[in-house]
Amino acid sequence: MQFYNPGVRVAAIEGAKRSGVGARRSCDLLPKGRVVERVTHWEDGRAVGLELDEHDWPVDFMRWVTRIEPLGGGTRITQSLEYQVKFGPVGCFSTGW
Repeated sequence: MQFYNPGVRVAAIEGAKRSGVGARRSCDLLPKGRVVERVTHWEDGRAVGLELDEHDWPVDFMRWVTRIEPLGGGTRITQSLEYQVKFGPVGCFSTGW
């Protein structure tokens, strides 16, 4: 994560499980903060689904699936994301998120 996402200072696997459903990683964020993500969906080499497991963001939940598939001479990457903010639609604005 830290090599392609400028908002991540460092990412690390948490626990002994390194892949598959149930694996977890932590991300220390810039300028501050930390999230832990847990794998909820796994299709080896084709798709991974994650959800926020620990965070201090103003969301009740956030989960997404990233898919990789061949397309002509290249690769298509798609992502679907769903989340629910805390405190209704004004939650993001009132918390500064």
